[in-house]
Amino acid sequence: MNGGFTFSASDLGGSRRLALIASLVPQGGRVVDIGTDHARIPIALLERGVVSEVLATDIRSGPLFAARRHARQKNVDLERIVFLETDGFEKISLTSDDTVIISGLGGENITQILCESLVKARRARRLILQPQTYDEVLRRFLYEAELIPLDEIAVLDRRYPYLVIVCDPSISARSLPSHSLLELYFGHFFLNKAFESYRLLYDGVSFDAEQFYKSFPKYLNAYRASRTNVFHEETDDTFNCSNVAECESCLPCEPDETPHSMQTAEVIISPTRMRNAVSFSKLNPSPKTSSTRMENVLIAEGTGFEWSYLAWLFQKLQKLVKRRPFDSKIDSLIRQLELRMNEKACCESM
Repeated sequence: MNGGFTFSASDLGGSRRLALIASLVPQGGRVVDIGTDHARIPIALLERGVVSEVLATDIRSGPLFAARRHARQKNVDLERIVFLETDGFEKISLTSDDTVIISGLGGENITQILCESLVKARRARRLILQPQTYDEVLRRFLYEAELIPLDEIAVLDRRYPYLVIVCDPSISARSLPSHSLLELYFGHFFLNKAFESYRLLYDGVSFDAEQFYKSFPKYLNAYRASRTNVFHEETDDTFNCSNVAECESCLPCEPDETPHSMQTAEVIISPTRMRNAVSFSKLNPSPKTSSTRMENVLIAEGTGFEWSYLAWLFQKLQKLVKRRPFDSKIDSLIRQLELRMNEKACCESM
């Protein structure tokens, strides 16, 4: 689902997450950025002429002060951008020309904002939602409110996997696929993309949730190690699972907001080479050396999207697998996931 223009990470302070969100904004009309922080997305949209005007809101005055300063530094026409201190949709009137962005909040917080102003949210042209946590809570609410996700896109940015959910309130829920417990938890569109990514990177290997959960960080590092003809800087950062509990291959670490030089490098890596990277990890387990930031694996924007979906799947499974011995519902959910991934593979091979 494309927007008005394609943005690169360098356009948004080195952030692939923000670049993805900006790229999903349709051309024309107004963008309403709720919880705007430094207003990087609205300012980038105005600079490229994607939208004609912007409403940037935040619940606190501090971020809005920083947003105004950022707008002045970028020489943005201040008559086209309005800064408003408000909570959620309070003090806001929406029209069918408005695109609403709510990013960087927990899924429960986004759900509360939408629930309290559902009538207003339904008027929007497009909703672009990026939950930091509890995407399943937000997704369940969206289905119940008939704001059905039209697409779900994963992206790796500075060691962290993120998910962006896109809704078009004008589309009838009856025209969209039904949802099961599995799809509510993982997302209908996300599951399809995760399947394609898994089949590409784990060619011929049946999906086993616990095995995938244990091996994915090693596969990721093996892929990095196999890129012998690519120059990159080693770092001491470890693979991160976004503040979930430790596992044997992954240690928690803090977010890093420093832009990285790797963002704009361009190297084309074929699917065959990526599959070979996985095979390489099976034959030659990588020694315990310093890991690299996850985004350093994604040398070029437009390549490596497969890792984004599998990193998000890994993060979701990590939370589930640790609860599996104590919760029969979780065990059933994991078995449904394995069945879905492997049944689809069998159907496609026939």
